[in-house]
Amino acid sequence: MTPVRSARIALLEDGKFIQASSALIIDSSDSNLQFAALRAIAKLAPYSSSGDGSLSPDSIGDLLQSALASEPKISENGNFGWNKNLYHVQAAEGVLVVFDSLPKSKQECIFREAIARYTKLLKSHSIARATKSNERANGGELAYNLITLMMVARGKDCVAKCFDSNLVSSLVNTVQWRYDPKTTIAEDSKDYWDATTTQCLQILAQVFYKEESELLKVGIKVRNLKNSVFMVARPGKAPRKAIDFPAALKLISQNGEAAAKIASQRILSYLTNN
Repeated sequence: MTPVRSARIALLEDGKFIQASSALIIDSSDSNLQFAALRAIAKLAPYSSSGDGSLSPDSIGDLLQSALASEPKISENGNFGWNKNLYHVQAAEGVLVVFDSLPKSKQECIFREAIARYTKLLKSHSIARATKSNERANGGELAYNLITLMMVARGKDCVAKCFDSNLVSSLVNTVQWRYDPKTTIAEDSKDYWDATTTQCLQILAQVFYKEESELLKVGIKVRNLKNSVFMVARPGKAPRKAIDFPAALKLISQNGEAAAKIASQRILSYLTNN
């Protein structure tokens, strides 16, 4: 309905609809209604500054931050074709629309939630492989939206300190997991994870091209990157070490697509010379 202007304006001007949707997003008593309300607000996000109603980017930012941080419980009576990852996809897509319009303090808070969500997501795919496959569904799409937010925010002073050793480790581990020879990814998620990994490499290539003193301030050390060990799960067996970071970079620099290849070569050059 949102692409139809008359229907969109009716929703935006309906104070009761906005109020009810906002309440449902933070109410976990009916997860299907919670998901539907979040989806509605996310779809209205592009029109929050149009002046057609009372839904502002700031109020949407608050709701989407809450949704990004939440752990919705799937209804015992079933759900309408969604899971936790798809729920967070709606939140992340909405955030991408309004992020630049939010106060700097709100941008930082949402960015930190995005980092936390991404870290959990990576663990659920690489370490906690006991997670059911349907719970991993839409994981690639969520990863892509979260990492795109990091690309959008890159360069903003308000989140500069968030690009620290913990975030860098998550980005490095993504590369190790994705390019480990034994990693398997569902076909419908492969493109999302490939795009996500390319963006991880681009962010890392940007992060490393700073004065060494600036990197040390946020705890980033070259030696730690060269020796990064990432343990990945094996069904029915003890966890094993994934491919090391430099080896993954060499593999990408030879066989990756153009953007990933160039970023990998740049990172390799940095690691070699430091």
